[in-house]
Amino acid sequence: MKISKKRAFKNIILYALPIVICFLVFGLIDHKLFSTSYFFATLMIFVFSLYSIVIVFREIDQNRINSLNHFFGLIMLFSFAIIFLFGMVFNFLGSEQAYLEVRGNTFNSNLINSVYFSGATFLTIGYGDIVPKGGFVFISILEGILGNII
Repeated sequence: MKISKKRAFKNIILYALPIVICFLVFGLIDHKLFSTSYFFATLMIFVFSLYSIVIVFREIDQNRINSLNHFFGLIMLFSFAIIFLFGMVFNFLGSEQAYLEVRGNTFNSNLINSVYFSGATFLTIGYGDIVPKGGFVFISILEGILGNII
């Protein structure tokens, strides 16, 4: 089945835009260039991640996957969305009972380390430089299982 140029462009915008926005907001937060509150910016990343997951399931449900490129585009979109989503969970839910430990030093609400740990867990790399403690152990196991399924 041949896909039109208009549909291909729409797919690129539909799939890439939410992830590009997540990376852009993430970079602005990291360099402290975001003028709004930290909570609003991370909430925006969370919402765009959820939106990306909805796009993936809608495309699958409507049986619109018509090429291998389309399929791999959806897999990449889903993977990035899950990594950002779990990164936000690790970032927001950090407390004394559940936290990430960096080589013996505990940190709270560090967005970069949370997303980095989420990516290493989802891809089942497991460098060991950041270790989940408390309730984050179970969330990390869930993310690792999702990464293996994909």
